[in-house]
Amino acid sequence: MGSIRGRLHEYSARRAGRKDGRRGIPAGDADTHPFELLAIKQRGDEALWTVAKAWKEADAAPMGREHALDDEVGRAEAALAERRERFAVSERERTEEERRDKEHLRTLEPHASRRSTGT
Repeated sequence: MGSIRGRLHEYSARRAGRKDGRRGIPAGDADTHPFELLAIKQRGDEALWTVAKAWKEADAAPMGREHALDDEVGRAEAALAERRERFAVSERERTEEERRDKEHLRTLEPHASRRSTGT
């Protein structure tokens, strides 16, 4: 014979098992599981897959942003190169125009000096 405590535990387990049986909860060694437990498991699986999908998308998102930023940097560099070239052309034109103006002023200087002497 077991101790009183052991018998009390065994009685409580049997009683809990009968209650579970009346509620439709199968025994632990049963081959089938109640619908409610399967539904809970299914919701858990869906939540797990949702989290896994979100992680996968989050991991992929930085690569997409990186490519977009690389494209934007490329366009900005191309625009900068174009503006630098236009600036260089403008500087050459301005320098050539200043040279022509100085040349023109030199041709006018002898005439200007004659007028200032009081002819």
